[in-house]
Amino acid sequence: MTHILLHSRRLAAAAGLVCLAAGATIGAAGAAPDGPAACEIVAQRQGASLQLTALARAERAVTGSYTFEVASTRGGNTRIRQGGDFTAGPGRPATLGTLGLNAGAIYDATLELKVGGRTMACTERVGGRS
Repeated sequence: MTHILLHSRRLAAAAGLVCLAAGATIGAAGAAPDGPAACEIVAQRQGASLQLTALARAERAVTGSYTFEVASTRGGNTRIRQGGDFTAGPGRPATLGTLGLNAGAIYDATLELKVGGRTMACTERVGGRS
């Protein structure tokens, strides 16, 4: 009887861990941004050019400020910094900036949002010949 009880507890604990892991994965896929807003850097190659677009998304109306920085790491000597205020809301992502760059170079891009006393940031390494 003790063996069956011990085995049942192990099985229940294992099942609980599987459910917890599955719940975390499902929750992450449809989760709200961690904070009042979420940032996104979109890179699109267009021939020999690379277009970077900085976006702010929010599930409720927010206002804040942003800084978008791009620096080449190889293949160029680019350093760009822009910033300002923005407003975003449900179904209204804010396009904060768009840059056209040489697709052959490699760039580190950082977007930082400040909303309601909180800071959200995202970074991307983009570019290079494919």
